[in-house]
Amino acid sequence: MRRDSTPAVRYREAAIAHGAATESGDHKQANAVYDRLIEALEELRAIPDGLRALESMLQDQNSSVRSWAASHLLPTRSDAAIEVLEQVSREPGLVAFSAHMVLKEWRAGRSFTLIESEYDKVPALLGATVVGFRDSIEYGQLDEELKTVPGLVCAAFARYLVRCQEAEERHGELTGRDAQSLRSAFQAIEVLSRSNDDDIRTLLKDELFECLDCSVETLERIRSKLDDRARALFDEVRGR
Repeated sequence: MRRDSTPAVRYREAAIAHGAATESGDHKQANAVYDRLIEALEELRAIPDGLRALESMLQDQNSSVRSWAASHLLPTRSDAAIEVLEQVSREPGLVAFSAHMVLKEWRAGRSFTLIESEYDKVPALLGATVVGFRDSIEYGQLDEELKTVPGLVCAAFARYLVRCQEAEERHGELTGRDAQSLRSAFQAIEVLSRSNDDDIRTLLKDELFECLDCSVETLERIRSKLDDRARALFDEVRGR
């Protein structure tokens, strides 16, 4: 990144690089790029047209640029920023999940950092995106401080997934919130399985698939609903 470029150009380039690093699971690169992003942001805030430059990035073709610009505009241009974050959050990938978490925390009156590793985000991701999980018995059995530990939350999620799948087997096709719970659980697994982060793949194998305590029939039904990447990780653990 050239130092003779404008703060807006440096901000955009850093946002693109951070998004690429996030999707590839390269947290060292993401952290390094984040420093450049914040440096460019501070420069933008110090110049007259800086806010306008950020606003223009809400229309950028790159999802990471739109997401970062919207996140930094939430305090001053909240309506436009929320609309953009909602759009990005509906896309596939980890940048979209980050956008979803920013919205979730903003609406709860909290800030949410996009720089923590994707592995560390797993508890918040599961809690925010899997319908009913945060209200479940399995999640409630964890002490508050343990609800930030990825392995423990993922193991609780494994128990929740089994219970939801067994409910479908007992009652037939689920409807309403029950159907949303099961569908969102598999969607979360699909997104996590696409990560290039070795820690997340290990987490899925050791704390999710290994912890599925259920009948062979239930295991087979769970396996049949996994996408190709998640099924490959499942088979590494369960054999095929």
